[in-house]
Amino acid sequence: MELTPNISLELTPNISLELTPNISHELTPNISQELTPYISQELTPYISQELTPYISQELTPYISQELTPNISLELTPYISQELTPYISQELTPYISQELTPYISLELTPNISLELTPYISMELTPNIS
Repeated sequence: MELTPNISLELTPNISLELTPNISHELTPNISQELTPYISQELTPYISQELTPYISQELTPYISQELTPNISLELTPYISQELTPYISQELTPYISQELTPYISLELTPNISLELTPYISMELTPNIS
């Protein structure tokens, strides 16, 4: 109830008296006088004279001549010669010989022996 009168009594007149004149007298002229010339005189020439040539002359050739071949020459052999053998010779055996038995022989029984009684005897009555 109190919000609507405040909006009509306080906010709306302030918008009309303060904000609207500021927008029309300060902001709009500044956009016209400051930003538009900057865009046309500074930014657009920079993009066309500096940035676009750099992208086409420097960056694109670097990507195609240096980066892509290096990925093929360096990364692909590493994956096939180092990473894949490591996964198959080291990681997979560790998971199957060490981690899986630990989970089934140690962790799961401890969960059943320790955690389940705690949940049923301590936690559940406290929740209820």
